[in-house]
Amino acid sequence: MPSSVTIALLGIVIFLVVAMIGKRILALLQSAPVNVTESGPGLSQNPELRSLPPFRAADRVLLAWEDSDHRFGRAEGQLVEISEYSARVRSKVPLRLGTCLIQIPALRCTTACNVRRCDVAKSGFDLGLEFRGPLFPTIRT
Repeated sequence: MPSSVTIALLGIVIFLVVAMIGKRILALLQSAPVNVTESGPGLSQNPELRSLPPFRAADRVLLAWEDSDHRFGRAEGQLVEISEYSARVRSKVPLRLGTCLIQIPALRCTTACNVRRCDVAKSGFDLGLEFRGPLFPTIRT
């Protein structure tokens, strides 16, 4: 049966080996180039953080919002482009920067989004919308 001194020395050796391995792994992680492939709400300001490119679309969308006077507004729009965390919509009605709901009947989904920009376009207004969370399935009644 090994003595307590032998067990203590063996424990110290194992601890030092694990510490050295951990230190090397940490050094490798810190020196490795970071390849960011995730995006999400709040990260759309940097296009390099998107993992999938946006794709063009031409579906009808429904927009709903509450203005500063606590009145609710609704409008139809045309989906121009959509990505995993944002959408570009053409609307006949300008929207102020803030929060709105978007429903995309062709995809049967709805979500809350931030209106990041509203620019004048040839046939209305070009809206930049950033999804605030996942797209939820629209329930038909």
